[in-house]
Amino acid sequence: MKRLFLLVLFALITTNVYASDNWYAGIKVKANRIDSRVVFGQNASATEGFDPTFDVQFFGDGDLLAYFVSDGGNLFKDIRNIQSDDTWTLRIEVRDKDVKKVGLFWQKEKLPGNIEFYLTDPVTGNTLNMKQLNYFGFPNTGIKYLDIKVVR
Repeated sequence: MKRLFLLVLFALITTNVYASDNWYAGIKVKANRIDSRVVFGQNASATEGFDPTFDVQFFGDGDLLAYFVSDGGNLFKDIRNIQSDDTWTLRIEVRDKDVKKVGLFWQKEKLPGNIEFYLTDPVTGNTLNMKQLNYFGFPNTGIKYLDIKVVR
């Protein structure tokens, strides 16, 4: 029974929700054989700060660090109550100097239909529609910031 509960809990944390008011989207960050996952989303009961019910604090060390920078601290999972457009800032740090390229992957077909999602590199200005593409790659420069803008 405990095992079943843990499996259900894991599924709830990692699965996308499709309702327009409550949705979650996961991004896999991959650098060679190392990967990390972050989750962002919307819940009507969340706040802009840290919510222990919805958010997961960043804790970690290693060759690949990926987390959202927010008012609630650095978060692996950042769920907000957004009523209009909003932006998540994703910080990616690759410490392994042998890594030449970093890739981000997501399931575009699982993003809510009534919301637009744009991934922007603020250094280059390049923007892509996350509902049209499911991958973004860039050369490893150590630390990279990317913005995910949600347009309602």
